[in-house]
Amino acid sequence: MDRGSATEVGGLLRRASAAVLLCALLTPSSAAEPTGSEEARAALSQCREVELAPEAEQVDLLDRGLTRAELAVAADPDDPVAHLAVFCNLGKRIRRDGLSWHAFGQVRRLVREVDTALALAPDFAGALAAKGGLLASLPRLLGGDPAEGERLVRRAVRLAPDDIGARFTLVDVLEARGAHEEAEAEAEAALALVEKAGPRPRVEQAQAVVARLRR
Repeated sequence: MDRGSATEVGGLLRRASAAVLLCALLTPSSAAEPTGSEEARAALSQCREVELAPEAEQVDLLDRGLTRAELAVAADPDDPVAHLAVFCNLGKRIRRDGLSWHAFGQVRRLVREVDTALALAPDFAGALAAKGGLLASLPRLLGGDPAEGERLVRRAVRLAPDDIGARFTLVDVLEARGAHEEAEAEAEAALALVEKAGPRPRVEQAQAVVARLRR
């Protein structure tokens, strides 16, 4: 591989990795979520809170969460929460491991899982935000579509205005587009939501985002 090709490959990997990171950071659930099975809900909740666990425990938690989510899908392939739980746990696992060329197959799996969740529950705000964030961040070569991604994330926020994960996904999408003032306003709105009910580590994460945007 020549130097130019290697640089292009590296750029694709970095952007794909950023997309996975963006979507894997979805946080609390909302009333707009489908009920899902108990196993699926547990796998998704565990994934959403994994950053609050000690660093040394996170890989094991994600592995167990992914297994749990896959079992939930096997038990009920029509459970949209189970498919989003696979997306969440797998996405965070990819983020931790880093992307290589063979991991692009896992990125395609992420797309399949979130597409299945939306086919089963078109108004599932968490899945809309996840799909939108992924489309907005992936390179076009891997199916990225920033305009469609932003549309989906905005729809998620309209459906579930109290969904903190959807709002912070919109912040990232707006910032990537260069809409800095709107991103800052959305971050401040999300921070206000987190301060009402979020655990202290989540509040601190939200405060850091707002502080960065205010610079």
